[in-house]
Amino acid sequence: MNFYQDEQDWKWLFKNGVDWDHILPLYYKSFPTEEGFESKEELLTFFEDVLTQTGSWAGTTLSQRAATLDKEGAGTLEGGKTIPGDGLSASYREANELGFHGVSLPKEYGGL
Repeated sequence: MNFYQDEQDWKWLFKNGVDWDHILPLYYKSFPTEEGFESKEELLTFFEDVLTQTGSWAGTTLSQRAATLDKEGAGTLEGGKTIPGDGLSASYREANELGFHGVSLPKEYGGL
């Protein structure tokens, strides 16, 4: 299962529920962009590819790990620090390997 691609509501919202003409100029002043996107359409295709990849990871790997995380918890508190458990650590590691960790960061820190 892909939590993005298999859900028509999410796909509809991406294409129709977001005012991309208003939002994109807040981050991307012109095309081509510094990141090499030649057009708004190319950038939106990239965004949708990220959602598809994230949806696939969530719908397979993360969904299988969810029950264990619910049962065991996310980790422990030791000496005032949170120590992630094995399941959460694996999720963090995978997100980093897939390049998803920085997606929500500002561009100056490597995000979108």
